Amino acid sequence: MKNATIRQLDGKKDENKSHAELVSASSTQAVAQGQQQRQALKTLNQVQGDLMITKAASGFTLIELLVVVLIIGILAAVALPQYQKAVLRSRLSTLKNMVESVAAAQEVYYMANDSYATKISDLDIEFPGGGERNEDDNLVTYDWGVCSLQDASNTRCSLTTMSYLAYHNTGTSYAGKRMCQADKGTLAEKVCQQDTGDTACLYWGEGKIATCRYK
Repeated sequence: MKNATIRQLDGKKDENKSHAELVSASSTQAVAQGQQQRQALKTLNQVQGDLMITKAASGFTLIELLVVVLIIGILAAVALPQYQKAVLRSRLSTLKNMVESVAAAQEVYYMANDSYATKISDLDIEFPGGGERNEDDNLVTYDWGVCSLQDASNTRCSLTTMSYLAYHNTGTSYAGKRMCQADKGTLAEKVCQQDTGDTACLYWGEGKIATCRYK
């Protein structure tokens, strides 16, 4: 009886021991699985980070580039005409200063000789350097345009698409008048209109040249 009881107790001990070993093994397995999951998550995050870096390093997409080009085009369409106007206004100011200097010298010459000069060398004036005079000494050419005494009624300085004229005070129906001329339909015509304040310019040369009058 005593031996049977001892064997029964030993059996329970073995059962408890097996159960503890089973629980321990399960815990170890759960810990290992948790570590594997954490490692997998870490690897996934690293891969996602590498993909984001690769995308950033690869540059813009086609749509992004098209948007940038479109924005640049819009800015250029707005800014370029304003820049060109500013350049033309600056050049027109240069023309006006040169013509007015020559026109003043012409009036001085007229008071002394009762006629206007037909040669640049007859005037008491110095033209800016860098120009070349023609053989008749009535035209000086610069890299940006010309100044001329070839017309007996006025002094003129011109760019490719724009001219400023000062009519002599005597001997013409436009005596003392100042005019800005430009090719019709060009940005230069708009600059002439703005500078003169003349919105009803005359059109000469078969309607191809706008002549705006200063008031």
